Amino acid sequence: MLKREPFFLIFLVIVTAIIQFLVFGIAGFQIDNDIDINIHDTYFILSGLYMLLGIFTLLLFLGYGIKLLIFKNSGVIPGILFILSCILILLFLSELNPVFNSQNLNIQPLGSNSALFGNDTFIKVLNSMRLFILILLLVVSLTTGKKIVKIIKQ
Repeated sequence: MLKREPFFLIFLVIVTAIIQFLVFGIAGFQIDNDIDINIHDTYFILSGLYMLLGIFTLLLFLGYGIKLLIFKNSGVIPGILFILSCILILLFLSELNPVFNSQNLNIQPLGSNSALFGNDTFIKVLNSMRLFILILLLVVSLTTGKKIVKIIKQ
């Protein structure tokens, strides 16, 4: 199983590069080029390599998560890489990503005069979803870690 892990990681890097090229073009790989994301009336400016890290982290999480679900005895290395991908997603969702930073949100939906559709409610819902995802990833990481410790002790 250990012999296949580098090939799987290389496959994930290639798929990440293909997705980055298809979505952002050649500009997505340039260090000094930024990517503008327009959401309603707000522009988010991110580095192309930052998006590359996000796509790779998501593919790493999905790839090793599915691998751990399908192959029950997949070993220690896939479990460690899965936990690493969970930690990267935790960092990506919590502090590193300016798109999810509530101080940068200035989204005013149509008919935003009522308090129900105000900016504060949107930020509270977004933060609640982030908190749920963070707790879920933490639980999954701890469960996978317990399985790895059990495998190592055998």
